[in-house]
Amino acid sequence: MSDSKETAGTQGMLRDSQPWSEASNAAGFVIRYLSPMRAMLIEAVGAEPLADRTLTLFLQHLVSKGYGNARPGRLRDYLIVGLRSALNVSLQRLPADQIHPDVNWDVFAAQSTAWRGHWRRGLLELAWRRLEQHQHKHPEDLDYTLLRAVQANPNANETMLAVRVSAVAKQTVDANKIPAMLVSSRNYFAGIVVAEIASTLSHPTTENIQAEQKSLKLT
Repeated sequence: MSDSKETAGTQGMLRDSQPWSEASNAAGFVIRYLSPMRAMLIEAVGAEPLADRTLTLFLQHLVSKGYGNARPGRLRDYLIVGLRSALNVSLQRLPADQIHPDVNWDVFAAQSTAWRGHWRRGLLELAWRRLEQHQHKHPEDLDYTLLRAVQANPNANETMLAVRVSAVAKQTVDANKIPAMLVSSRNYFAGIVVAEIASTLSHPTTENIQAEQKSLKLT
C-alpha cells in the first residue's frame, strides 16, 4: 500500500468532505447529483424533455437564489422538495392545448423507495468515480481495477482476479496477494462511500452517517 493511501483513510476523507449546506456555490455542488435527480424526474413524469426542463429550472433557481432558507438536514430531502416545486412550475408553464402527463407524485416523498434507490445509485456512481480518480493519481493502488473485476465476476478466484487485474493494469499481480488487496480495497471504497454520505448531511456525525448508511442500504 502506498503512503498516499495510508494517509487518505476514512478520517482523512471525512475531514476533506464539505457538507452540502456550507457550499458557497449551491448549483455547482448540487450538479454532482444530476444523475439521480434526472432519473427520478423521468420516472415521475415519463418524459425526458419535461424532466430536463424541470431540472434546468431547479438549477437556475439555485444559481440565482442559492439554498435560500433551507433547513439543516439531508441534501436528498432538500432536493426532493425543490424538484417537486420545480415540476409544479414546469407543469403550469405547459401550453394549454398540451396534454399534461400523469405524474407519479408518490416518488417525491422523502422516504420513497424510488427516490432512495436513485439516490443510492447516484452516491455509488460518485464513489466509483472517486476511486477511479485515486487510481489515476496513484497507479500503484489497483483498488478500482480489482473491485471492478470482482463486480464483473463475483465468483472469480484469486488466480482469475490476478490474471484480470494484471491484464487491465499492465503489471504483474501475485495471486497470493489478492486476498489482502481485496480487504484493503474494500475498506478504502467503504471510506469513500462514508465521505460521500457525509457531504450530503449538513452536520455529519458518526450517528447520522450510520443512520443514512442503513437507510440507503450502504453498510
